[in-house]
Amino acid sequence: MALAANYSTLAENHLYQRAFIMTGKTVLIYLIFFLVACSADRKPVDDSREHVRLLWRNPSLNWVTSSLLLKDSLLYFGSFDNAFCTANLADGKLKLAFKTGDAPYYQPVISGNRVYFSSFDLNVYCLDSSGKLVWKRKTASRVKNELLARDSILYIPVRHDGLWAVKARTGETIWHLSQPSVSLSTNQPLLRADRLYVGMWGLSDSLVAVDSKTGKLEWAISYPNYTSSDPVASPEGLVVCNDRYYKGGQVKLLDYASSKEIWNTALKCEALFKPLVQDSQVIVATYDEQVVCLSTSTGKLLWVTKLQPKEEVATQFCRFQQGIYFGTTARNLYCLDSQTGKLLFKEAFNYGLSDPLVANRKLYIPTGGNELWCLKE
Repeated sequence: MALAANYSTLAENHLYQRAFIMTGKTVLIYLIFFLVACSADRKPVDDSREHVRLLWRNPSLNWVTSSLLLKDSLLYFGSFDNAFCTANLADGKLKLAFKTGDAPYYQPVISGNRVYFSSFDLNVYCLDSSGKLVWKRKTASRVKNELLARDSILYIPVRHDGLWAVKARTGETIWHLSQPSVSLSTNQPLLRADRLYVGMWGLSDSLVAVDSKTGKLEWAISYPNYTSSDPVASPEGLVVCNDRYYKGGQVKLLDYASSKEIWNTALKCEALFKPLVQDSQVIVATYDEQVVCLSTSTGKLLWVTKLQPKEEVATQFCRFQQGIYFGTTARNLYCLDSQTGKLLFKEAFNYGLSDPLVANRKLYIPTGGNELWCLKE
């Protein structure tokens, strides 16, 4: 995929990203992860921070920030050097580099002693714990979100081609949920109980529910002229953000079984980032520089935190202890009190931030400079 080179400011990046909104939601996501992270024109990083500390920096990793996954003592990621890699979490030293035909852009799935990941070379790969190839499977187009694995089944969302369920052991097809050719992509599938929920994003935007074992369609709800966030589970129902291309949107709570709307709150919600559901709250980003918290049961406004002018949320939200963490287009890490929305602290970085990650009871902050930071204890 040809990506634009360095931009001098994040403001220019954000305008560029928005110019691509009509050509595909996933293209826009890639630009956010890649362009926001690029900062070759920046000064050397200052390692001193009040609330975070630098664990290590290894530019040779050349990671794709959207692919980072932490588990136990290892960091898993795709590399722009067209490889799937693992590195030591403690020191950043490379352990494995499995060559692919293009860069892996999404987080891998680890299930038992197998690792599954997709690559922009139009293949899904399965490796064993030693890094040896077990199987690979060709896809009709690019995988456009993370894979999902449960109960010996691997679910694969493919652009223009819908959702596939394959045997995790062999990669053989179990069922295929097709989508209209006009559709550009699929949302991240959500698996709850025995039902899969997935959005089909394109000219006929819809959210569907299917039986996870058979692929049988149980219901579909259409949102014409809207783009939708990844669906998120809550105890009360399915949470989703709809946006009419930066011209207004809604946060919705839907009944799992019937798709019936339980509540609908009008909000300029940013559909690029899925809502964070925790306790009895739904936390969403907006494209008018706010973080908004709603009641999960009623959709009523609980608190609003205003960011700085021309500063917007640029990562997924992460809940750690009592804080809500996220990065912004101004390369700041924010920590908000989850109950009140009060700003607890803000740290500035010289590189764009990737999604904050929680592992081993710690909060980690990767950056586009191939750095890994950790919240101070």
